[in-house]
Amino acid sequence: MGHDVEAYSPTVGHLSPAQTKAAELAQQGAARDQYQAAQRSAARQFNGFTGGSGDPYLPVLTSISPSTAAVGSGAFTLTCTGSNFNEDSAVYWNSAKCPTVFVSPTTLTVAFGASILDVPKTVQVTVRTDGSTSAAKPFTIT
Repeated sequence: MGHDVEAYSPTVGHLSPAQTKAAELAQQGAARDQYQAAQRSAARQFNGFTGGSGDPYLPVLTSISPSTAAVGSGAFTLTCTGSNFNEDSAVYWNSAKCPTVFVSPTTLTVAFGASILDVPKTVQVTVRTDGSTSAAKPFTIT
């Protein structure tokens, strides 16, 4: 009966043993992810990485697709291709963080609504991973 412990949550009340175990596992996973990100950051500093192709943690954005769209042309999915992407990578539209989908270490996607194509302009698309930012790629709204 040692693992059949019932916990209490102030937001939902008593938790079943299964709910308690699931909450513990989620907490452990979050702690592990935070630890791994800190270790990657520490490794970068220890090894003296300052960017460039030799930095295995620096995200490299090689292309975006599409790279242009017309005002009012509708919703679209932006595909970012490059290297050194991970689950913590995020696409930025100018300085705004976008809801990013990690597809692979070389591909990220973002679904945009039609309202983002409101006026003609050029925005800068970047990828941030573990505190490092890629070089920007322009996206032109015509």
